[in-house]
Amino acid sequence: MLCTGVFLMFVILAFIQLGVTLGITCDDGSPAAIQVSTVYNGTEMGIWSCVGSSAALVSTTTNITARSAEKLNLCPAKCTTLCRKPNQVLLDMQDCHDLAKYYADSGRFTVKGHQYMIWAYRTCKVTQYNHLDRDISYCYGHHNWAGTVDHITSKCRTKRHHNGGTCHFYDDSRSSSVIVVSPVLDSGS
Repeated sequence: MLCTGVFLMFVILAFIQLGVTLGITCDDGSPAAIQVSTVYNGTEMGIWSCVGSSAALVSTTTNITARSAEKLNLCPAKCTTLCRKPNQVLLDMQDCHDLAKYYADSGRFTVKGHQYMIWAYRTCKVTQYNHLDRDISYCYGHHNWAGTVDHITSKCRTKRHHNGGTCHFYDDSRSSSVIVVSPVLDSGS
């Protein structure tokens, strides 16, 4: 019984340490709240969430918010990809592919209004922002989140570097966006 208690304490401390180890912080520098943690191919992987500040996440008055107070389903939505400028930080395309592959069959997820979620694995950090007053729902599948992550990492590269990029839904950064970068980069830049 004592061994079980010590083991559980170790597991809890390991989860707390995971966010610190991977350096996952919110845009304001505060620690991100761990949602899910696992080990994949011998390396820690997880999902974190953050509450957006009014400065970071700007509400929009477009018809996207005016439609209703229900969740906005982004699964059928397309997004427009914008690549980052080349940088010296290496983003390993395989790490992003592994992250996308791991979650591809996980169904749907929800990002609460004015919040964002962060997925991280090795050199790949994916952030999905919800700039709206209502929740958004998105699918993990290869034609949705996983496909978007793979698309950004394969499209946004030079001969020497994978630079990452952003995908804006409805051609508008004011609803939701998926950003793929290396964890040491600021996801908002």
